[in-house]
Amino acid sequence: MADYFIYIESATGRAKSSTDDAEFVANFSKEGFEFVTVDDSTKGGIWNPQTRQFDPRPEKKVVSKLDFLDLFTDSELENILSSPNIKVKIFVKKLELADGRINLKSNRMTAAINGMETLGLIGPGRAAEIIS
Repeated sequence: MADYFIYIESATGRAKSSTDDAEFVANFSKEGFEFVTVDDSTKGGIWNPQTRQFDPRPEKKVVSKLDFLDLFTDSELENILSSPNIKVKIFVKKLELADGRINLKSNRMTAAINGMETLGLIGPGRAAEIIS
């Protein structure tokens, strides 16, 4: 596996760029920045500025919009659709506009479903059932 280099801000760990040019890295000098060496096995991961390494991408579980709605009971859907909460209304609108595929494991979807449980729109423990 070939190494490549991630150009980061020293203070924050935020990734700025990457290169596989070792000579460029050896001759590089700019205050406040540094390179971190990583190998090809990390490609496709998500840069974590705290650990200064790549985390694996989250697992995906993609379903159709209809299959997603079928994960809820009728009374849960009624609670969601009649909720006065603006964040729930925004979620419902985004769901209506979605392209037809829902990733249940995305951070956005996980947060939304957990939020529905917190608001009492779905029963206790249901968020974990729906997401899995």
